[in-house]
Amino acid sequence: MATLTLVPLPADAKVVAEGKPSPGGFYWQKVQKSDGSTQYLCRSTKGSAVKKNAKCDGAKAAKP
Repeated sequence: MATLTLVPLPADAKVVAEGKPSPGGFYWQKVQKSDGSTQYLCRSTKGSAVKKNAKCDGAKAAKP
């Protein structure tokens, strides 16, 4: 099983769900901001930085 490493989010945001990692190690993270808006961040199990959406789309990662 892969270990997911999270980078700190802005104080006004919280992670509400994470998708299952794709075979390539990319996954979507659903974040809710304090204003109620929702944002999806593409992440990799191999690093803590936010990736470009094309990485998750290309890896066919499912959104939570």
